[in-house]
Amino acid sequence: MKTTKYLFFLSLIGLLFFCNGYLWATSLKGTQWYLERMTEQDTSISSKITSKLFKQGAQQISFENDGTYKAKNLLGLDSLKGFFSETNHTLVLSNEAGDAYYWVFEFQNKTSDSLTVQFINYSAKPSIIHLTFKPITKQIEEMVLSQNNQPKYADFKGDWEWDFDGKKVLIQLNQVGKEVLGTHCYGADCQHNYSLSGTVEADTATLQVKDRNTLEILGVAKLIRLSDGTLSWRLSKNEKGKIVTVEKIQLNSTASKEEKR
Repeated sequence: MKTTKYLFFLSLIGLLFFCNGYLWATSLKGTQWYLERMTEQDTSISSKITSKLFKQGAQQISFENDGTYKAKNLLGLDSLKGFFSETNHTLVLSNEAGDAYYWVFEFQNKTSDSLTVQFINYSAKPSIIHLTFKPITKQIEEMVLSQNNQPKYADFKGDWEWDFDGKKVLIQLNQVGKEVLGTHCYGADCQHNYSLSGTVEADTATLQVKDRNTLEILGVAKLIRLSDGTLSWRLSKNEKGKIVTVEKIQLNSTASKEEKR
C-alpha cells in the first residue's frame, strides 16, 4: 500500500513538471521579457538596431492573457503594440488593428527562463537575426527606471575623423547638454570648411551644415552614437547634391590625449 502511494506521488510530481514544461513550451501569455542579446551576421546592421537604447532591460515585450502584446524600444522602435499568435514553431506580431503583421519569428528555444527566436531579414542583403530574451524581474525594472531618470541624450563631444573618397574628413564638436556646436572640414589643409550646429535627442544629433562666411544652410547631417562608441554620419547632400553615409567614425585618440594634458 505504501509503495502504491509512493508511486502515486512520484507520478503526480512528474505530471506537474510535465504540465509546467508543456505550458512554457506552448504559451507566452502572461509573460514579460527583455532583450538580453542579439546576434546578426552583418554586424553593421545589428549595431544600428542595438544603438537605440540598447541597455540591459531597456528593450521589452510583454504578452498579455487576452492575446495582445506591448513592446518598448524593441529593435529600435519606441513603442509597438497589437496582437500576437504562436504555434509550436512561429511567433507572429501583428499591428494594433490586427489586419497586418510586423514580424514573424521562428522559435529556437522557449522555456520559463529563456526565449530565443530567429528573424530572417529579407532585404537587399538577406540575413538571419537571433534574439534572446530573459524574464523581466524586479531588479531589471529598477535598473530600467534608473536608466530612464538619466539624461536622454548621448555625448558627441570630441574630434572625430575618417577618410572619404581619399580625403581626410574631420568634425570637431562641443556639446553642452543637448546643444551641439562644431566645425566640419576636409581636403588638404581643410580648405573645405563649414560650421555645425544643432541638438541631440537620445542617441542622434541633428546638425545644420552652414557656410562659415554666409551662414547659408548647405545641408543637414544626422550623427548617431553607436553602442561600440563610434558614430555613423549621414549627410542629406554634399556640394554635388549627393547623400553621403559613413559608418564607424572613430574618435581621434591623439587629439583626446592632448586635450587631457
